[in-house]
Amino acid sequence: MAIANVLFVCVDNALLSLMAEAYANAKSNGVVRAFSGGPMPVDGMNEYGRKILADKGIADKGLEPKSWNIFAFPHAPQPDFVVELQSDALMMTPPKWANDPVVSKWQVVPGNHRITSLEDAKTAFRRIRESIDRALLSGQFETNHMLWRVAG
Repeated sequence: MAIANVLFVCVDNALLSLMAEAYANAKSNGVVRAFSGGPMPVDGMNEYGRKILADKGIADKGLEPKSWNIFAFPHAPQPDFVVELQSDALMMTPPKWANDPVVSKWQVVPGNHRITSLEDAKTAFRRIRESIDRALLSGQFETNHMLWRVAG
């Protein structure tokens, strides 16, 4: 089975998608290679995310907000799956991905809700963790069901 590239996205790529990237890479046993990005990345990772990951024993080394546009470049890892973690108008115009990934919308925070407390961030992480665990268990990120794309 091929390893799936999964791109987790949120608007600022400072908390939700970085936590998802770190958790998926730590817990997928090599089934996925997770990345993160967003349409309006900020300068640094949200401190709530660093604390939550540290408390769970998940490394945050190398996690930095970045634009989702870098994954549209030919030399970049091409996502097989894109997972939107929040609903926002800015998410409506993604870059043109080279290989037409499967897009899923996991709304882990209501609407365009801003996380303003550690408790909010912990709730969001729990939802992210449960969603990733469910996706891995169900085979949602398996690439073998995508062979129809190259067959024709």
